[in-house]
Amino acid sequence: MSRSSKSNRSPFFSSRRAFLQSLATTSATLPLLRALLTSLGDAHAADVKNDKINVMIPIFSRAERERRWSAVRRIMAKPQWNLDAILAPASGDTAYPRYLTQIGGRGGSADVIFPRDDSKPVHALVSTARNRAFWENRLNAWRSDGKLVIGQGEGSKSIAAEFKNLGLNNPGARIGVAKLSGSRFDPEGLVAATFLENLKAALPGVQFLAIEKWGADAGPIDEPAMMKSTEEHEVVRRAVAAGENAIEVIRRAARPPARHQGDIWLPTFAAMFAETGEDPTRLSIALDVEANATLGAPTDDPLKEGQIISEEIDATAQGYRA
Repeated sequence: MSRSSKSNRSPFFSSRRAFLQSLATTSATLPLLRALLTSLGDAHAADVKNDKINVMIPIFSRAERERRWSAVRRIMAKPQWNLDAILAPASGDTAYPRYLTQIGGRGGSADVIFPRDDSKPVHALVSTARNRAFWENRLNAWRSDGKLVIGQGEGSKSIAAEFKNLGLNNPGARIGVAKLSGSRFDPEGLVAATFLENLKAALPGVQFLAIEKWGADAGPIDEPAMMKSTEEHEVVRRAVAAGENAIEVIRRAARPPARHQGDIWLPTFAAMFAETGEDPTRLSIALDVEANATLGAPTDDPLKEGQIISEEIDATAQGYRA
């Protein structure tokens, strides 16, 4: 192929080729590929917005950072909490590190240490030098004033060392731990017992406390997160728009030569990803039964004329679902 023909190739066909090559590595998808080619082509012809992927990048301003951090610290200072710092582990619910630092999604999460004292920087520990370089590149607006420091480390040993560097290892220090216990959907928490035992051994006398509650006092992160800013509203609207577009893709794809549920699911997933740059939190499509029956997976359930297509669509933009 000549250089000129390569340069004239539509970005859609290049991205589609890479997408299909990745699918072909899984034998379960092979029966769906022929119909998928046609479905993706039809979707592209009907909606040129999917020519290019909207790349996920951190978008919240430094003013939004200050708004969030101030609200979290205000609640940390309340007598019922009186926390010296919050630890949001990467191994727990990654929404917490992402809310505090924007680190999350396909770029991986971070162990975040968030001091109440605003003269001390917030530390985000990522697992590899590659992850560190990735996030330092993309979070310059949040870290250029020195208030957010991205470091490299993993596990309780690295976290304990950072607590000591910040002077948060004194006996009686109160550290709130995200997803330790007490939340609505994870009553036993998401923090590994060995991880917590190692932290306690490395930081004797420090108290580690759960920060989630189900009720009027939701906790120092969950409560501020309920009050959305103008910037957050815009992101939620973007997720809504991606979900509405997904319904149109389903409507177009559910026609011959589509033969299976997977022939609908795959182009819909691709369109949602193209719209937001992030994997949908939920895309469950079922035929003549409730949407959740397929557990968010593509299937080979036959597609027939006259069926009811049920769906749970949960597009995700910058970590916000709608």
